[in-house]
Amino acid sequence: VDALTGAPIGDAFVFLVMMPKPGAPPAPRRNLQQLTDRKGRFVFADVAAADGYTISTRRFAYFDGAFGAEPGSGTGTSLMLAEGDWFSRADIRMWPAGAIAGVLVDEHGDPVVGAYVRVLRQIMIAGRLHLAAGPPVTTDDRGAYRIFGLDPGKYLVCAPMVKASLPAADPFPAELSVDVD
Repeated sequence: VDALTGAPIGDAFVFLVMMPKPGAPPAPRRNLQQLTDRKGRFVFADVAAADGYTISTRRFAYFDGAFGAEPGSGTGTSLMLAEGDWFSRADIRMWPAGAIAGVLVDEHGDPVVGAYVRVLRQIMIAGRLHLAAGPPVTTDDRGAYRIFGLDPGKYLVCAPMVKASLPAADPFPAELSVDVD
């Protein structure tokens, strides 16, 4: 389900992976996969008994999910299944990826075509706030850009300008602080 709206997510890949027993000799891992239906449902039948299975999901425009996982953790809860067990509720919340979009215009209001735009994310390292650069995108023929796949956080949107066009008092006129939820 969509973690924000609670709506079912159809056509998501669901992966069931048998984890090897600690200390057991290496054995081939048994991986099963399927797509959810339009109501977000999935069923794995005839699953062998095991001390550990993980269930994870993947879908375009969402961050990967896992059964029992908290946002950003990437790891979920391991399931133990005995012979004949039926596990009826493996709900998995998936978080939609964020995006920032805009239009870059010059001082006359005309679109800036082919300009690089980049986001800088505020991150904490060793108790100090730093900026981490994301991948650049270019504006289209309308000056529009879209940067997607963003984690929740604070971002600075930057578009480099030609030095001669920068006003002396404000060296970063194209910056904009944006919160992504």
